[in-house]
Amino acid sequence: MKQKQKALWVLVAVGWMAVQGVPPVWAKAMKETTPTFLEFHGKARDLPVVFEYPKSWKPEEEKGTIEKYQLVRLMGPRNPEDTYSSYISIVGSPVKKKGGKFDNLSEIVENYKAYQLAGAHLDDEKVTVLGGLGAVDLTVTSVIPPLFQKGLRALEIPVRTRTLFTQKGGMLYQITYSADLRLYDEHVKDFNRLLETLQFE
Repeated sequence: MKQKQKALWVLVAVGWMAVQGVPPVWAKAMKETTPTFLEFHGKARDLPVVFEYPKSWKPEEEKGTIEKYQLVRLMGPRNPEDTYSSYISIVGSPVKKKGGKFDNLSEIVENYKAYQLAGAHLDDEKVTVLGGLGAVDLTVTSVIPPLFQKGLRALEIPVRTRTLFTQKGGMLYQITYSADLRLYDEHVKDFNRLLETLQFE
């Protein structure tokens, strides 16, 4: 009898949550035990940043050997044809007088615009605030031609890329989200979460 009552209570509770949602206290406990985002702490001198990123996106760090930069790349899902991975990257590099390639923010932005793929379209350009700093926000749509692929995967890949540029002192930062055009909107919220939690230390 007690087992039947317990089973009935569980069914009632599940049904109530399906309609009303998870109670706040339970939701908090579930969030604490099953986090969907992790926190990244950049320890390299040229990438002193903190941000939150999706748990399933694995970070890869890289240090420039010829050019002076520090990079963290978060690799996300592949497109249906398995020809392109969604990714988020953050690059930190010093200004030219400290061993970097560019003198200032406007120079790195203009260089980025100049070296887009042929036929790329600038969808949006605006000035914004990122981590308390002024930033330039660009969104570009382009098509990666088949010659970049091999064999049966030699297909054109429509890609949308959003890149933000900012500067803090003698450091320039480039924050990018790129994905197959068809999948771009699926992960925008993850990129926005990163931007909202991004701190430059």
